[in-house]
Amino acid sequence: MLKRKKILAMLAAAALAFSFVACSGSSNPQNSDVIDNNTGDEGNQNGEDNQEENNQENGGSSEGEENQQGNQTNPEEQEQGEEQEPQNEEGQEEEPLQSMTFGMFPQTIKADDVEIDRDQTKTINGTTLYKGSDDEWYVECEEDAYADNYTYSDGSPAGSGKTSTKYFKMEPIEWHVLTYDYNGSGKKLLFAKKILNAMAYTMDYGLDHNNTYKDSDVRKYLTEDFYNFAFTEEEKAAIATTTVDNSAASTNPNCDPSEWWSNWDPDGQNEWACEDTEDKIFLLSTYEVTTEAYGFAALDKKCDKRKHLSTDYAIAKGVYVTSKAYNYEGDHWLLRSLNYTLLVQNVYGEGTHIGNNPLDSNYEGVAPALCLE
Repeated sequence: MLKRKKILAMLAAAALAFSFVACSGSSNPQNSDVIDNNTGDEGNQNGEDNQEENNQENGGSSEGEENQQGNQTNPEEQEQGEEQEPQNEEGQEEEPLQSMTFGMFPQTIKADDVEIDRDQTKTINGTTLYKGSDDEWYVECEEDAYADNYTYSDGSPAGSGKTSTKYFKMEPIEWHVLTYDYNGSGKKLLFAKKILNAMAYTMDYGLDHNNTYKDSDVRKYLTEDFYNFAFTEEEKAAIATTTVDNSAASTNPNCDPSEWWSNWDPDGQNEWACEDTEDKIFLLSTYEVTTEAYGFAALDKKCDKRKHLSTDYAIAKGVYVTSKAYNYEGDHWLLRSLNYTLLVQNVYGEGTHIGNNPLDSNYEGVAPALCLE
């Protein structure tokens, strides 16, 4: 009996030693939240290059503005740390929200020490890009800042009235990944981290025409000009056609067609809602930007993900920079939702405010969204 106890004790000690060796000898775990990003260079942009190789042409349609095509289809490396994995209501781990870069667009004003070679160009759908001495591509833009006291990120003054031009560097577009299963489609929903451009929701509208998202100028711009300008053919193939919800329910935070903010219209009769659209690029709705599952805070609460700053290019295009006008932490950007008084809803400030402006206010910021297959 004593011998049997000794044997059992020896086996237990051996098992404990093996367990300790196995643990101490394991490799360091990798952070599954990290997405590796390797952005492409400008040589993969669409267009014709007067002094570049002919095989860099891709074609597409221009937005009459600046686009560059990059091959930044790989996600950007994410924040690392000891954050806990997000959990669903049952306490089970879900795939973490992340960020990525995808597509290219003019954003930062040219640095003073960069020289532009106007003889070295490439044309993207009718828009000319110029090569800088830093080997980057730049777009020339007439300055039309909303106010004379606006400045760019380098502190230089932003011109207004379209009396001067500046160059803006083509850079990868940064996106939030809001969900990996948008409306049950199994597709990733991306939302631009910055305000990329400025324009009106619709310039020519009335009670009987052009008064819905379906007929809006901003939708036409996003689905045609921006889509064809910002992405390579390979990237376009990865962008899903999305059924965009334009119902009355989507225009309020509770997604309830019988409810309108503060019971202004308790029957939810928002006649400016419209049928759903099938789009590659779109704006988010009021309901979506107050959806906590996407990482947004509830209405009227400070929300960093709703807080957007404008790129230098957007400032040159005339965006209303509330961060400068009122010392807010964020600027104006458009939602696709109209309210029942035929005003377009927008976000500004610290992401706490959702306001309303006339549809032809041409100083609204544009922060696009899209889904990836």
